[in-house]
Amino acid sequence: MDARSLPISSPSKRASIVPDGIATLVLHYQGRSAITAPVHDNVYWVSVPDYVPFAQGPPLSQAAAIRRAILHSLPTSIQWLAPDGHALRTFTPPPAYVHYLIAVYDSCQRANCGA
Repeated sequence: MDARSLPISSPSKRASIVPDGIATLVLHYQGRSAITAPVHDNVYWVSVPDYVPFAQGPPLSQAAAIRRAILHSLPTSIQWLAPDGHALRTFTPPPAYVHYLIAVYDSCQRANCGA
């Protein structure tokens, strides 16, 4: 099973904080429409495709497949837009966040979560 064939569960809500001066957040995903979220008081809420289902993903012995599946479920880029609409910053999810999601996946698989 590769990342393209893994089922992605229904969208889930996410919230986060951004620096001053950010008016809009845009999440770009591979093969999906961009998701735009307005920012109010440095906070945004957005419905995003959920991460790899912990109980349905690759086995722990397939580390490369786990990494590909997690990367496939994350945005390919994130844009912070100013009030006038110009891009202030464009970046990808940091590697530390990817490592964190891999550790969560590993813990969940070992505990048979969702099974």
